[in-house]
Amino acid sequence: MVPTGSLEVGFVDSPSNAFQAIALNIIAVRLNPSTSSAVTDLDPNWQTVTVPSGSAPGELSVNLLDFQNDATLFNIGQIPAQVYHQVELVVDGNLPGMVIPSCTSGTQEGCITANAAFSGSTNLRTTAPGSGINVTEGGLTPLILDINPGTPVFPAAPGGKYTLNPTITVVSNGYLGTVSGHVGGLENISNDMINAEVTGTNAVVASAPIPDSTGNYTIDLPAGVSGTNYDLFVSGSTTYAVAANIPLTRGASVSQNFSVLTTSTATITGTIIDQRTGAGLDGAIVNLLLPEAPAFNCAVSTTGCVVVNTTTSNSVGNYTFSGIQPPPSGTPYYVQAGTTGTDTITQPLNYSSTPTCAGSPNSGNCSIELSNYALNGTVVIDPPPAAGTNMLVTVMAEQSGTGNLVGLTQVTVNSTGSSAFGMEVPTKVGAVDLIASAQDAYLGVGTQFSGHQLAVQSDINPTAPPPGGITLTVTCLGHGTIAGVANLSDANTHVRLYQNNVQLMDTTVGSTVPVVGATATPAYPNQYSFCAPPNTYTIQRFEVAGAVANPVGTPQTVVVPVPTPFATSSACPVCENSGGQCPGNCAATTASPL
Repeated sequence: MVPTGSLEVGFVDSPSNAFQAIALNIIAVRLNPSTSSAVTDLDPNWQTVTVPSGSAPGELSVNLLDFQNDATLFNIGQIPAQVYHQVELVVDGNLPGMVIPSCTSGTQEGCITANAAFSGSTNLRTTAPGSGINVTEGGLTPLILDINPGTPVFPAAPGGKYTLNPTITVVSNGYLGTVSGHVGGLENISNDMINAEVTGTNAVVASAPIPDSTGNYTIDLPAGVSGTNYDLFVSGSTTYAVAANIPLTRGASVSQNFSVLTTSTATITGTIIDQRTGAGLDGAIVNLLLPEAPAFNCAVSTTGCVVVNTTTSNSVGNYTFSGIQPPPSGTPYYVQAGTTGTDTITQPLNYSSTPTCAGSPNSGNCSIELSNYALNGTVVIDPPPAAGTNMLVTVMAEQSGTGNLVGLTQVTVNSTGSSAFGMEVPTKVGAVDLIASAQDAYLGVGTQFSGHQLAVQSDINPTAPPPGGITLTVTCLGHGTIAGVANLSDANTHVRLYQNNVQLMDTTVGSTVPVVGATATPAYPNQYSFCAPPNTYTIQRFEVAGAVANPVGTPQTVVVPVPTPFATSSACPVCENSGGQCPGNCAATTASPL
């Protein structure tokens, strides 16, 4: 058998702040031991790390602007242990990606999602510096790739593609921190993995095998500019062992040991139920939590609790966790369930050969009832869609005064111009804000941003809706863009867009810090932009510290004007109210510095 090692691939991006998004559809990362940069793509020695499980079939869409100056993990793959010199990023040749400009000049339309094409091959290759990338037997080798999109070339005509000429380079591992330690208590840990989640999430960002000959492990994890906290747990043929809220800074090493046992297993089952209707809920997220210590009560607070397994309920609300080992002595498991529109409920688990929860409506398993309120209203489109056509409208409910999504539904509106909507919202969030957004089409393709005015209503009490009912009217007005700069910016600077005190959008500010290994200041420092239909808005700068966003300075009122439609030869679409076609042409607003 050929000795293998683990390759951990992460991405960073060279700043390109003239755009709201530059996304690439990535299929895989490949390595080749050849020292020749001319080695062909058909060479049999290429070794591949594919997209992570759970991605769209065969590829992963990544927005490069989401990881400027911070590494984002792509995946970990097993490849033969040897030295590699050639690295290749494989991008979808049929649809390489898309861009959304930020409309900082009159020639750009910030609201249109445009497809991208490459000026060269969609297999991006580079030669590893120095002596190459040494993937060691049984080890975990990090590989950080800087993806530089180059300077996008604007399309020459409406509906054309943006041309990209991206490059990749291998950069130093200065973005990473290291966690290492020993897993004891086992005779055979050949099936065990060390798993890492960003604290406060249930998404595993990295998993690595534990060498069964020693029980020692090492895992490198991306660390933000101000550090990143991780939850770690051991899984496999053992009892789970967890460690919560481990702070990790760039270049630092942290030690964390675990002790686990191999015992008999049990299966946890139950049904996730809509308490209001009694029906089973399809697609509810169900997590199995384990506290770091018996003193942590996950039903009261998830601080110190780690998600060690997750699943979703099926079409009738049933879920299953199979092969679950007993929890450590004196420390109970907790089962947590929730979905959009319901409260999230956490119940302690009585572990046995047939595990149960004390609050379960079925005494023989761990079923959970999720509470909610019903919220109903009407969506109106002005003017109505043309006869024989429909328009899709998304209605979102947010907890009042926040950007926290708590309810979501979609309705189809035909030429009558209106349609009823209904959604469920959690009982524990109190008042909600409603936002309605129409899904427009541009040149036959749905756009990410609407040319219809966003309709909002704030501070709605689900138990006592407005006397006249809820009506959300979306009016065809055309596109608009708000762009500006913040006087100061770092990785924690955000700008938020409000209407009638309802938070609509949140964006980060263009970095002033070069990426690792670069010396030049980014081309668009301190810039931010929003795409929003014409209306009067408020923008506010925030500095984020931990989980708290602190407002800085005075909120600023900005007005995006209603544009005057012009000829279809323009690079922007036209809003023809008589035919019910939307969106309209560009309208740009520049805000004063924040």
